[in-house]
Amino acid sequence: MATRMQQRRGTAAQWTAANPTLAAGEIGFETDTNKFKVGNGSSAWTSLAYFVDASIVFDSSEVQGLVDAAVADLVGAAPNALNSIWELANSLNGDANYAYNVTQNLINLGNSIALNTNSISELTSNAIYLTGNVSAHTSANTSVHGISNTLNLVYNDNAALTNERTPVDGSVTEAKIASSAVTSGKIAADAIDGSKIADNAISSEHIANEAISDAEISNTAAIAQSKISGLTTDLSTITTNITYKQDKVANVSDTEIGYLDGVTSNVQSQIDGKASLSGATFTGSVEIDQNLTVDGNFIVNGSNVLVSATQIQIEDTLLQLGHTNAANTTDLGLITSYNDGTQKHSGLVKDVTDGKWKLFDGVTTEPATTVDFTEGTLDTLALKFLEANTVTVSAGVAFPDGTQTKEGVPSRTPIISKTASYTLAATSERDSLIEVNSASGTTITIPLNSAVAFPVGTTLDILQTGAGQVTIAGDSGVTVNSTPGLKLRTQWSSCTLFKRATDSWVVFGDLSA
Repeated sequence: MATRMQQRRGTAAQWTAANPTLAAGEIGFETDTNKFKVGNGSSAWTSLAYFVDASIVFDSSEVQGLVDAAVADLVGAAPNALNSIWELANSLNGDANYAYNVTQNLINLGNSIALNTNSISELTSNAIYLTGNVSAHTSANTSVHGISNTLNLVYNDNAALTNERTPVDGSVTEAKIASSAVTSGKIAADAIDGSKIADNAISSEHIANEAISDAEISNTAAIAQSKISGLTTDLSTITTNITYKQDKVANVSDTEIGYLDGVTSNVQSQIDGKASLSGATFTGSVEIDQNLTVDGNFIVNGSNVLVSATQIQIEDTLLQLGHTNAANTTDLGLITSYNDGTQKHSGLVKDVTDGKWKLFDGVTTEPATTVDFTEGTLDTLALKFLEANTVTVSAGVAFPDGTQTKEGVPSRTPIISKTASYTLAATSERDSLIEVNSASGTTITIPLNSAVAFPVGTTLDILQTGAGQVTIAGDSGVTVNSTPGLKLRTQWSSCTLFKRATDSWVVFGDLSA
């Protein structure tokens, strides 16, 4: 402990920035918060608690100890006699406001002692209050918070809920009884007799299926007619009625048979109105909702016959159309209908106007007796093999693969006229003669197969009709072979171009280098 009480002062920010370590018993005072801390000789300022912080609780002995320590510091710090200027200056510590600061520190210390004294007094009062309440809840007390005996609050293996204790609300409802809690073994014999069951209290809805067996029903009319609702006629009456009916059937009188004759006559009149199975004539619509087998000629007279079927089978080898077309005024054939957005008709018919069979398509007017061929076009016919003595065509015969496998097929060579240099441009130019009529030199160029895909084996002829010399050349990537050169020799000279591979040609004819 310091030999005398020391104290320093400054603002809270200054103390925090400096963060000094106060000597044991040394007082540090914050001038802006009016709070102070007491040093312990080892903890820095920020680690010390304010002396007036309510979280620090002192009892009376601790407060007295702090007071005694502070007084001892003051006494110990004073010299025996201030008999020199040096001792006086050392006591004042160079502080011009020493007397004022010491006075303020003593005032603050007195306030803190008073504050902690009040806190100790309140703590003592609270302890006395709690002690009284705890004492009031001892087992010796009864009627605590409305409970007549606090011993009943003890939990001991459900003993608190035995039948010796009354429920708090005084009621036991069906919902509080577990399923099967009340069994037949818990009901005394004859405890529930007929007098204890209200009338109609037990209905068929309350009796489980087969709860009452046949053995439990007496064989000697235990269930009488009077006990069954709605049974008004006993079995003897029913037996008498059955016997009467049997007797009436066995002994039918002639008069009663007459009644049956009347019924028979009425039935016969209805039968007479039905069609005969032989030679019947029907008028109006006739609907047959079953299979119909006709063993003979089936004749239908009408303008239209509508057949709705997925398949029609005809065993006869010949199907005749226009059987009564004696005047030869109608087209004959087969017609089909389709819809591609518009209802149209196609078919194969013999045109009565020129006597030719025509395969047509796209006719919009439904044909009745004749086909309006102007509304459609002649359709395409695809055949695997076609053989004929002569074939007359109006626009030539086209071979899909570009070859002719039969000898003696007559042909006509088309002539194409050019007056300037030209590059072959279409496969239709094959088998043709290109005439070049120019006064100056010209060039005929063979294109790549990727540009114009002439079939391998294609031939076409070049004829120079003018004075300008014609030169044959291949486009970049095309090989052209010839001898002695690739120029027509003179006017009226000609050559043939022959394709021998994809981009390989040979030229032969009246050529020069």
